[in-house]
Amino acid sequence: MTDLALTRRRLLHIAALSPLAGCSIGGGDPLRTFSLRPQSPIEASGPSWSLGIDPPQALKGLDSERIAFKSGTFELQYYANADWVDLAPEMVQMVLIRSFQNRTRLAVSGRSAGSAPPDFLLTSLLQDFQAEGGKGAQVTLVATLSPANRRRIVRTRTFEAEARSADDSIGAVVAAFDEAMGRVTTDLIGWTLAAAEEEKREA
Repeated sequence: MTDLALTRRRLLHIAALSPLAGCSIGGGDPLRTFSLRPQSPIEASGPSWSLGIDPPQALKGLDSERIAFKSGTFELQYYANADWVDLAPEMVQMVLIRSFQNRTRLAVSGRSAGSAPPDFLLTSLLQDFQAEGGKGAQVTLVATLSPANRRRIVRTRTFEAEARSADDSIGAVVAAFDEAMGRVTTDLIGWTLAAAEEEKREA
């Protein structure tokens, strides 16, 4: 057997053992697709106004369907054979829209061309959205709330949460993402309602 054949065989063996890979070498397990859950519905009370939620901005490494893993201080890798159901910012946007719809009386939607402007607009930066060795999942969202009909920022706040995974399996890692995203979403909803009401009183 040639040295080239031995090297390729060793690479295939390493790829099959590792849960992480930058690319797939010679096939492998079938691709699994994961999504995160919005907050569950409750009987909501409180204000009723309209809110537009844009997809978060994100750096290229997180603006992806691939599930990111921070393998070192400066290195980002991705789980092999496992994707989010959509680009991470688009999936986060849908989780936020559905959660606001389930937990408030607001008229909430993503903005679309030709639609009437909402009362307030929620924009954000997805600063962290990755698993970290020994820490589980890390979610950091920098949110900005603005009146849609005025070009000024009302409030900006950073929301962050970590959730440990039960083990290193992709199912446990996604469950940690779901828990961390749930904490961020709960805090974001409360802050948005309070900040908007304060702005309306001061306007």
